[in-house]
Amino acid sequence: MNNPKVKRCAIVLLACLTIGLAPYVPEPHIWGKLRWIMGGAEGMKSVDWWDAVQHGLPWLILVGLVLADLTKKALLKKNRLSASAASTALIALSRSRFHVAVRPNSF
Repeated sequence: MNNPKVKRCAIVLLACLTIGLAPYVPEPHIWGKLRWIMGGAEGMKSVDWWDAVQHGLPWLILVGLVLADLTKKALLKKNRLSASAASTALIALSRSRFHVAVRPNSF
């Protein structure tokens, strides 16, 4: 694993599977917190909110990394298409100049 992106994703995924889900029994802790929040968060104290943030943060980081990677791939794809279109335009321009330059009786 020499790729830093793979190492980063592996560490975040490990954090999601440990901190993000622990304790596992009877259900993952973050799942219970999410159900509580979706149910109106009645009776939640500040410690419960902090607990939800603490267990949810690895998942938010993972989503952020995935979205950043997808955005980067989309931008690279767009730039490659623009670069190929630009190179095609430059080739066409150079050919038209070449034909103009070698045209007989152009003076």
